[in-house]
Amino acid sequence: MLWRPEEHERLTDRAWDPAVAHDAIAAIVADAEAAERDGGWPGHPLDDLREDEVFCSLYLGGAGVIWALSRLGSSIDSEAAVASALDRCRTAPDVDEARHPPSLFMGETGVLAVADRLGLPCADVGRLRELVRANRECPTWELLYGSPGTILAARACGLEDEWRESAEILYARWNESSDMWTGKFGLSRHRCGQCHPIPRACSSCGR
Repeated sequence: MLWRPEEHERLTDRAWDPAVAHDAIAAIVADAEAAERDGGWPGHPLDDLREDEVFCSLYLGGAGVIWALSRLGSSIDSEAAVASALDRCRTAPDVDEARHPPSLFMGETGVLAVADRLGLPCADVGRLRELVRANRECPTWELLYGSPGTILAARACGLEDEWRESAEILYARWNESSDMWTGKFGLSRHRCGQCHPIPRACSSCGR
């Protein structure tokens, strides 16, 4: 048993009501639809972002919001929104792609995966195949930047050979003595636009 009711406090005395939950979700969807600008949304302070920071990725950016809204039955123009997010991803990526390949959660792979899953004209399985192959030996060996994420994208989008090849490489890097993968992270982008090795703080912006 993963959850014991007696170890948690009730948040409210109100009984579960599907209609109330439905209305709350509808309000969230409407708010997100109203805030959309060319496939992007303003940064949220709880994500430690400025309001004028507009990202495109699946993790913090437009692609993730578009996917969520589509699953919730939103009437947003997904075709135009994803096309705009993809264009932004290619001209102003969320991370320094010289050090971090276009991964599932932080790069172009995630945006293309959303386009493919939604059946949009901007979907490009050839480009997605290239990105999965290019990310097969990303040294992080984890979901955010590494091949575990692009393996999921490839499998979800029907790239059978690509996800299996990548999975074989990943499995070969498993350290049997420690029962884990040893990953290496490179640079992280700061608000000031500079990049520094993780976890060094930025002298310009303090992040």
